[in-house]
Amino acid sequence: MSLKPNKIRGVVISAREKSEFELVRKQIFECDQNITVIPFDEILHSPEILRDKIDLILTIGGDGSIAWLVGAYYKTFETIEGIKPIVPVVRPESVGYLKQLDLEGDKFKEGFRKLLTGDYEVVQRAVLQIIVDKQKLIAVNEVLISSSPHLGKFIVSIVNGKGITEIIAEILADGTMVATSIGSTAWALSHGGLLNLNEDTLELIFIGAMH
Repeated sequence: MSLKPNKIRGVVISAREKSEFELVRKQIFECDQNITVIPFDEILHSPEILRDKIDLILTIGGDGSIAWLVGAYYKTFETIEGIKPIVPVVRPESVGYLKQLDLEGDKFKEGFRKLLTGDYEVVQRAVLQIIVDKQKLIAVNEVLISSSPHLGKFIVSIVNGKGITEIIAEILADGTMVATSIGSTAWALSHGGLLNLNEDTLELIFIGAMH
């Protein structure tokens, strides 16, 4: 899946700092002055912008920035339908495996011009909707859900593609972690990493694993 070359109408930028937003907007305009560029906050007030004007969402930071953006979208609209493809823009100090565009100067413009010419592909990632005590949550990277009282009983179930609820397990625990394939936690645990809990701390011990 890709857009037609040079047919990007607009992009949304999710940035922690205004200076980073302005830097990315400036570099986009140096590539194409006809592209509409708006901050992510405007989407939360006027979601129709995504439908009418925007083709891509650029988020500045590491993997956690993507998780935050999807979570903020879901918290506002209670769905992720309608969200556009997300392109990570990586700070020099950021970490993670989703690196695609580098924030610094010519590296960003070189990557963005590939978007303009359709030289990219969209990769889909799993996002899970979690319902705990009738409260809806979203798991993009990982969600740690604690229970009260101590040693609560969990019934873990999943709704399959046919809409049928399947019970996976019934357990006694202090909490549960839901992880998707977007996060380092999920990658490490799938390669045999250990999860150890005690009364005072949560410890995650990972073995080395290639993403």
